Amino acid sequence: MHAEDYLDWEASLENYFEWKPMTDVRKVLFVKLKLKSIVLQWWKRVEEQRVRQGKQKINTWDHMKAKLRKQFLPADYTMELYERFRNLKQRDMSVEEYTSEFDNLSLHIGLNETNEQMTSRYLSGLNQTIRDELGVVCLFNLEDARQYALMAERRQLQLGGRRFVSRRIDNYWQRNTTVAHEVRSKQGA
Repeated sequence: MHAEDYLDWEASLENYFEWKPMTDVRKVLFVKLKLKSIVLQWWKRVEEQRVRQGKQKINTWDHMKAKLRKQFLPADYTMELYERFRNLKQRDMSVEEYTSEFDNLSLHIGLNETNEQMTSRYLSGLNQTIRDELGVVCLFNLEDARQYALMAERRQLQLGGRRFVSRRIDNYWQRNTTVAHEVRSKQGA
């Protein structure tokens, strides 16, 4: 079982338990019913070993979840996710693919960052050409950043996939200020 598959399965169980509250003992029994093939065989061995060792049955979902995670997630999985998230860049992905990967990693890590921090992290991973398009827009939330990035990507594709010449914001303002100054000078003359 792949780590992502396990975490998706665990998240679906958490959603179910939120929708249909039940006691911890019932949660363990319910999850046990959902186990299949190798995972079910492994769980039966865990239960048998606990009986042989004179240990109590696992009767809380949190304890069961900890055992499952220890077995089916690599020891360094969380660190690997943080590393992947920290190094996430759009590169040759579309904005939609990048956004999906960004969301997936941030959900699995469970970061507790402010909206501004997440928006900054998202924007810093976008390709420079997309960021250049967004350069003059003030973005303070993640959803607006996503929408503007998608629009910028569409504009690029409409121009035949041309790469935009990278321009710095200060140059942009400098050009517009110069033009405005020239207009005012002509009006005064």
